[in-house]
Amino acid sequence: MTGNHRHINQPHTLRRRDYLGPYLFTDNEFDRYETAEGYITPNDVYHAYIPDYQGNIVGVVNTSSGILEQTPPSTAANTAPRS
Repeated sequence: MTGNHRHINQPHTLRRRDYLGPYLFTDNEFDRYETAEGYITPNDVYHAYIPDYQGNIVGVVNTSSGILEQTPPSTAANTAPRS
């Protein structure tokens, strides 16, 4: 190794995603059914998108458990407490 270059050995996993209308398949397995307001997973759980006032998705909530599952990194950074 020379200069400022570093090699980082990390395994990469390639995944294939196919869309057939509102259906999403990942590696030839059914992954989700997309709707305008969220998506349904293979175990029949509805995940609702949480939009902001402009319609951007700022979160995803699992309607079965009520747990907030996902927020974009920029949203999480903007909601951090300030000192």
